[in-house]
Amino acid sequence: MALLTNDDPDQHTRSPILRFFAVALDPHAYGALLYMVLALALGIGYFVWVTVGISLSIGFMILIIGIPFALLFLMSVRALSFLEAHIVRFLLGADIPQSEPMSFEDSPIWGRIKYLLTDYHTWTSVLYLAFMLALGVIYFSTAVVALSLIAGLAVGPTLQAFFGESYIHIDTDSHEMIATWIESTSASPVGMVLMTVVGILLFFVTLHAAKGIGWLHSRMAEKLLVRI
Repeated sequence: MALLTNDDPDQHTRSPILRFFAVALDPHAYGALLYMVLALALGIGYFVWVTVGISLSIGFMILIIGIPFALLFLMSVRALSFLEAHIVRFLLGADIPQSEPMSFEDSPIWGRIKYLLTDYHTWTSVLYLAFMLALGVIYFSTAVVALSLIAGLAVGPTLQAFFGESYIHIDTDSHEMIATWIESTSASPVGMVLMTVVGILLFFVTLHAAKGIGWLHSRMAEKLLVRI
């Protein structure tokens, strides 16, 4: 098992086949897949908070509470960005560097406000949180489709063999060729074994894809989010 650990110094010299299957032992691959599933809920929450906060901040500008409300909103964005940075760091293994904590002990209130408004991480965090909805839709849809295919191909033939009923249902109007292939393939024992093997291989492909998506997303988070 030592050959399959992530800390193995010879992991880049292994055969491609061994590296392909070794992803099943990488916790960050599962973390990335979990993040893709959670991304839609996170994206909806972030997007609603940002859009409502910006709308109310602009609307309240004609009132005396406009500026304080806008500042409180920006502070909440910073807090959400810290939370998201921790989630990304924990699930995706992102190496978001630690930043030196800002000391406001001797700083007047105007100094704190100036720091909040002039730190570019405040505004890039707003952009990140607003953009997460679009990314969440993509991530969630990709993860659900992949997991559904894996379950259907890897488990479906076994259930069909035991219960005599097909558990793989495909819209024949839009995927007629795929439906025809699956129907003809699952009709024979050899075909059922082939579908199971394809489903298992798709599981490893999905883990590699999730890990790649997680790597790209973590790089974006490192640039845009407030450092932990």
